Amino acid sequence: MPGILEGKKILVTGVLTPASIAFAIADTAQQEGADIVLTSFGRVMSLTEKSARRMHPSLPRRSSSAGVASTGSSTRSRSLLPTRLAAIS
Repeated sequence: MPGILEGKKILVTGVLTPASIAFAIADTAQQEGADIVLTSFGRVMSLTEKSARRMHPSLPRRSSSAGVASTGSSTRSRSLLPTRLAAIS
């Protein structure tokens, strides 16, 4: 049975650790069928990447870096996201 978010595309910011609210939101959205993108930048990027690897390892992954958009600047962020998601739900 498809989840309530099946086919939706969701951008989640602030995923740093599995204890964060953002992690719970992203994890639940993924369980419900959403395609998620996590954003991060700077020194905390490694924490976001590590947390992304902990989300539902049984679900297929596109690539370890595809779900984490490296956003060094807002211009770079705007250029990366359209390639990952056609439209954010």
